[in-house]
Amino acid sequence: MKIKYFVFCLVLFGLSGLPASSSAKSTKQSNWQSFQLQYQSSETAKMLVGWNGKRLVVKLKPLVGEGGYSLARRVLLSNFRSLKTIRKYSKTRRLYRNRFITFPLKVINGSIRSSALKAVFFKDKAGIGYWKHRVTFAWETTSMIAGLFTKEGIKAGHLVRYNKMRNKGNILKKGDVIKIPWKWVSPELSLRPVSLKPPLKLKQDKSGKFYAHYQMKHGETLYSSVVIRFTGRLLNDEVNQVANKLLKLNNISDAKLIQTRQKIRIPLGWLSEEYLGSQTNDVSSRKTSVKKTNKKKRKQKKSSKAVASKKKLKRGKSTQKAVAQKTKSKRKNNVHKIHVILDSGHGGRDPGASAGSRKNKDIIYEDEVVYDISKRMSKLFKKQGIIVHPTLADPNQKQPIRYLSHRHDRDEHLLVTPRYLTRNARIGVNMRVYLVNHIFKQLRKKKVPSENILY
Repeated sequence: MKIKYFVFCLVLFGLSGLPASSSAKSTKQSNWQSFQLQYQSSETAKMLVGWNGKRLVVKLKPLVGEGGYSLARRVLLSNFRSLKTIRKYSKTRRLYRNRFITFPLKVINGSIRSSALKAVFFKDKAGIGYWKHRVTFAWETTSMIAGLFTKEGIKAGHLVRYNKMRNKGNILKKGDVIKIPWKWVSPELSLRPVSLKPPLKLKQDKSGKFYAHYQMKHGETLYSSVVIRFTGRLLNDEVNQVANKLLKLNNISDAKLIQTRQKIRIPLGWLSEEYLGSQTNDVSSRKTSVKKTNKKKRKQKKSSKAVASKKKLKRGKSTQKAVAQKTKSKRKNNVHKIHVILDSGHGGRDPGASAGSRKNKDIIYEDEVVYDISKRMSKLFKKQGIIVHPTLADPNQKQPIRYLSHRHDRDEHLLVTPRYLTRNARIGVNMRVYLVNHIFKQLRKKKVPSENILY
């Protein structure tokens, strides 16, 4: 009996231990990080990024009704955007909604790649003048970091020299910080904070993320004054969706509780292109360059003043007067006169508008009036020392006249080479444009400032 009881206890102990061991959960963290682009809330829009033992890869699913060509257009870079690459990495001719496709990062476009890098290296931050990368995994190397973040031509050696890394960057420890200047960061990645156009302001929170801040004014609402205005969303569902996300982001329970002068945070990825300016430049490099240029200018001024004072002492009064007269004469000769290109318009078979009637014999044509006005203006300009460049000439009217003829004069010609009688209005307009551009270019070749040329 004792032996049977002992065996029975052993069996019970073994059976009770089995479910406990099978239900025990491993504390090991998953190698894959999930991420998602903005304004995509479906399950198929969720993507995974992780290390597969050789390189960083991205796993994603096709959207509803998406084929190979549309998937390539949405996901891949322009160099790899083809159906062959989709079939190469999907390993099937048919795409399935519930099946992940694994792509390497080098094939993925910039928007997905940048969000994937932010998801994997969640400790990275954008600093003033550089991207601050913090080593978080044991498989990271300087060459891999250079390949992921930098543009073509920038290699691991550049990062080693810039950050003064130990052992030539061959040994990296967790927690090491690698600074990558913005001029080295790949332009395809949207890592660099952008400058915003007013009334938006760029601010950084404690976690290092950049947001657009907008201060609400009296009578403004979140839907029209923020969502529609700054994000460009017009559909009712999209506006409500973005507004709800903004309320959660700003810890606001109800949109009606928003007060005047309250600041609203807006993620940069949600903004429309109208309010996104050019990328922010390196502020520190700007300051240093400005300081250097100021120092150089000061030195040059001091040296030039010293040389000038010595020369003045050596020269006599007579030489000073002669030099002053020469400089005055040079200045007078170098001052460019004003050039006016006069185009009276119409002419030839194109009379323009007319007033009066032929029966009463009091008809007046526009081209005759305008040409006479141009002749009077050219006289006034020449008296003031202004050089006139006419585009049209009438051989029968070289001076202004008192009385206009009631006949339609068709002998006007354009001053091109060879001369062109304005028989066709369209051709005449085109010839005038070419002639005006030619005169302008000739004056610019003579180093006449564009401000002194009027048309």
